[in-house]
Amino acid sequence: MTDSSEASSKFPSSGEIVRARLNPVEGSELAGERPVLVLSPDFINERSPVVLVASIMSRKTERVFAFEALIEPPDGGLPHRSKVMLMHTRSIDKQRIVGAYGRVTDETMHRVEIALRVATGLTPLDPPDARDAGHGESQAASEG
Repeated sequence: MTDSSEASSKFPSSGEIVRARLNPVEGSELAGERPVLVLSPDFINERSPVVLVASIMSRKTERVFAFEALIEPPDGGLPHRSKVMLMHTRSIDKQRIVGAYGRVTDETMHRVEIALRVATGLTPLDPPDARDAGHGESQAASEG
């Protein structure tokens, strides 16, 4: 992981995993300093003071729901099996970024895009299909 001075010297790119300070939070929001995946397009990232990100966690990766996407190391520069939590998507100011890990593969970004469509309701999902066997992509989501 690179430090904050290196990370802030350029805008974060879509598909890049950066380390961000997410506090303060409320309720069930993911807290602390943690890796997040940049989702917003580079056109916006170059011009806006905020970027759209999704939190990443390395716990409970044995079950991946259709609104989550699995990342296997060393993809994105992460040392542990992790998942992108698309229900924990938010805009953050670039000043919250304190480091950078790396970029995920196109294959991982494709899984993230499918999970994001599920999380936002753009892909209809029947309740039996809401849980996946670990790949972050349900049958209903893969048909969309």
